[in-house]
Parts: sequence; structure tokens; C-alpha cells
Amino acid sequence: MEKMGDLRQLETRAAREVDAWYVPPTTLPFEHPAEVVSALATLHKPVMFPSSRFAQAGGLAAYQPKQSVDEALDLLARLAGLILDGAPPGAIPIERPKSFELWLNATEARRLGIALPEYLLKRADHVIVEAAPAAAR
Repeated sequence: MEKMGDLRQLETRAAREVDAWYVPPTTLPFEHPAEVVSALATLHKPVMFPSSRFAQAGGLAAYQPKQSVDEALDLLARLAGLILDGAPPGAIPIERPKSFELWLNATEARRLGIALPEYLLKRADHVIVEAAPAAAR
């Protein structure tokens, strides 16, 4: 948990001057989702996360590819087959997600004083009305 010291940097003045945050899909957030959500909640700013697990842990919103386990395994098998057949890297196609899903946490929006427009709530795939509270709120 040595990288958790990076989260303490959120207490700086510069971090508080940022109007909104986006958490990229990197190792630290996925290894410590509750801690990341909790640390960012102390800033009282909106945050967009790369996975629904963050919205379920109390984050404001998440936008992620919609893909079943079977689809992911099929893609992995096709790419592994190309690599094992000796395909050069330039011949391996880039696969982009075909659809995405939006998660909104209405409880966190209320805490931040953000009114979620009705059209956005209707467009969301999942709206969380009550979520697990982040520790340091």
C-alpha cells in the first residue's frame, strides 16, 4: 500500500482548486477502490470513475464498456490465437468496445449539491439511490 501516499497529496491547495476529477483505469484505483473514493470524497468535487465498482463504493459516476465475460474471453482467445500464429503486432486489430454503460450515484450527487437532470437519470443504465458511505466524508 506504498502508493497510498499519493492519495495524501489530494489535501494540497492545488488539488482543491480542480473543479472535477476523472480517475483513469490504472492499478492504484483498482487495488484500493474504497480508499480512492474516500480520499476524493474529502475534496467535495464531482468524480468520474472507470468502473461501476467505484460508484457502488460511493463515487458519483462511472462510465465503462459493457462486455460480458464470454465476450471478453472470446476476444482474448482470438488475440492469443493471432499472437501464437505469429501475426506481426501491426496485423493484430484494435478492438474497441461496442457499447458502454453509465452508472450514477444519486446519493453522492445530493451530498455534493448536484442536481442530476431527469434526462441524464433516464439515460443512465444504473442509478444508485443509496450507496455505501465513503469513510472520510
